[in-house]
Order: sequence, then structure tokens, then C-alpha cells
Amino acid sequence: MAGDVSRAVGRRAWGRAAWRLGVALILLASTGCATVASAPAPLRAERRTAAEPETAVEFGEIRVELPGPEWRRDTRETSRLDIRRGPPGQQRQTISVWTVEVPRELRGLSLHEHATRFFEAERSETPPGGGRWEGFVQSHRVVGGRLHPVMVARVVYPERRLVAERLFLLYFPNDWGVRRRFYVVLWLDFHGAGERARPLGELDAVVASLRLQPLAR
Repeated sequence: MAGDVSRAVGRRAWGRAAWRLGVALILLASTGCATVASAPAPLRAERRTAAEPETAVEFGEIRVELPGPEWRRDTRETSRLDIRRGPPGQQRQTISVWTVEVPRELRGLSLHEHATRFFEAERSETPPGGGRWEGFVQSHRVVGGRLHPVMVARVVYPERRLVAERLFLLYFPNDWGVRRRFYVVLWLDFHGAGERARPLGELDAVVASLRLQPLAR
């Protein structure tokens, strides 16, 4: 980022401490564009009995469908929406979703410029837990006919023989010009150094199901 002011704004707006805390918690447990989609449907209040499994979760204005019955919400998080799959000590995945408020002085940037700044900020971070970065690849991913900026990387923990695959996906809503905030969907896949990464179908399902509360008129 150019200049101390921009860096300070980026740190405040992009709040990377949220997902870093989640990574640390998982490490502790493990050691033990294309077509523009139609506008998101308004959220509707849903009722379910205690015997019915939870199929959707909400956080503020965000709502997503769980991608399978083995996924559960992590209610310890208060700054983002976290859902997890897999018991501690084994291969496990986490999908996190949070909001990025764009400061007024940066609202004139293009979507590409916002994505580039966000990814640059992530690349400058020191990996949590003493790991080392391997590779950074910035590209796009199509989910449900929408083109999303993405960045993939991995963190390697040689002493633990652990690898953390990660994919950042940026979700710019259809009403971006009014809402002036975008959303980060982070996929984390922790597995042994000799194990294969899990396919990304569950991530795609969450992104395709993402709905936002309509803005007040």
C-alpha cells in the first residue's frame, strides 16, 4: 500500500486479527467478471424445532447455508461468522465470513483495486504459529455464474508436519455502489503434510448460498 495513511486505513478496515485468531485456535487443537447474478433474496425468519438440524447460520447481515450435516458453527467467534468441519487433531476445515467496511477516502477505487490492496495486505502478514508461507496465486473463481477475486496460499509447519491450505474469496454484492462494503470468505484446510487437500465444493456451496439483509430504505 502507498503511504502510512493508506496502511493504517487498511489495517483498521480489513481487520486481519479476526482470522488470525481463528488460525491460532485451530493450530492448538491440531497439535493435541462473468454473468452478474440476480439480487440476493431477502432473509426470512425461519423456525425450527430442537430436533431439527441447523441448516443455515446468520451473523449480522450475513446468512449462509451449511454445506453438509457435519458442519457446525463456532459460537466462540464474535467478529465474524465461523463454521467448522472435523474433530480436533485430524484433518479439519473452517470457512469464515466477515465484512470489510471501505473508508470514505478509498471508495473511488475500482473493485480490482480493492481486491489488489486486500491481497497485498494479506501477503505482508507473518504467518501465525511459526509457519512459513508457500506461494501466493491471485486469480478468479466462478461460483454460481459470478466471478470472484481469489488468492490461494499455504502455510507449512514443518515441526508439526502440518499444512494449512487457504483461499481468500472476495464477495462484492450487487448493491456495492450503495452498500460500500464487501465480504471475505476464507477457506482453511488443515491437514497432515502427507495428506491431500479437500476439494473446494463445500466452499462453493457456501458462497453460492450467501445472502445479505437488504439495506434499510
